[in-house]
Amino acid sequence: MRFTDTLAAAAGLLCATSGCSLFVDLSTEQCARDEDCGGTEDMPFACTDQVCTPIVRDEWSCFGEEVSAPADAPNELRYTAGLVDAIASRPLSGVSAKACNALDAECAEPVGDSTTSNADGVISVPLTRGFTGYIQLEQERLTPALLIVEDLNEENNRNDVPISTPAIWAAQAAVSGVALNPDLGRILFRALDCDGARASGIAVDVEPKNTDTARFYFIDGQPDFNASVTQGGPASVSTGSGGIINVPPGVARVSFTRDDIGEEIESFSVTVRPGFVTLVYAGPTSRDPIVPEEP
Repeated sequence: MRFTDTLAAAAGLLCATSGCSLFVDLSTEQCARDEDCGGTEDMPFACTDQVCTPIVRDEWSCFGEEVSAPADAPNELRYTAGLVDAIASRPLSGVSAKACNALDAECAEPVGDSTTSNADGVISVPLTRGFTGYIQLEQERLTPALLIVEDLNEENNRNDVPISTPAIWAAQAAVSGVALNPDLGRILFRALDCDGARASGIAVDVEPKNTDTARFYFIDGQPDFNASVTQGGPASVSTGSGGIINVPPGVARVSFTRDDIGEEIESFSVTVRPGFVTLVYAGPTSRDPIVPEEP
């Protein structure tokens, strides 16, 4: 029986007989390796000096780390994304996708062949290691979008990538009392922590901006132009997310900052186009898996 199983059994016995007092003799050898300690995903343990100790996770520890690929790592990688209707959260099939280098602002020379999202709304775009640029997403009835890809170093997944229609954008702007300038661009952003959870308390900014530029965060599923940071919660289209409208076209710098300590965790140079929505994500891509919806 593993240490944590023994500990749980002992706790149950003591709770039943003596009011839930529990003492562990740390001088006793408890383990030889981490596997002896058991634990769960939410409460992991490690074997340290033959004693099982809880692992304290820092949900921000992965930011700023240099990601290096092993020498035998393949050069060909795939960027996978699940596209959904921003309002109904249904998969969007039939959306064309083509990869473009960061310096190719108009995507005049796409990288490789274009592809189309399948019945589950999933696109899978073949790219090469180190790719930096964007994936251009278009369908006749949808607002076109540019999904930012930054220094691709592993198989990447993005789930619940929201795409909306021009009518929905116009309606939300009218309700918020903010005018959309068709000569300017828009940005939608999402922040994930190192455990893949939709992050709370992240302030997002963009440069350059002008007097028409306005930022909002999704609060309880609705755009709030008075909010100052992201709202976390269970994974959905809106949690940990927000947007910036009326952004000058060209190259913009989007920064993500932890509001509690005032520390920038990530920033990106992104392409902004008139009438397009630029989709920007901060956080580990491998923790945002594509999960097809149940039929």
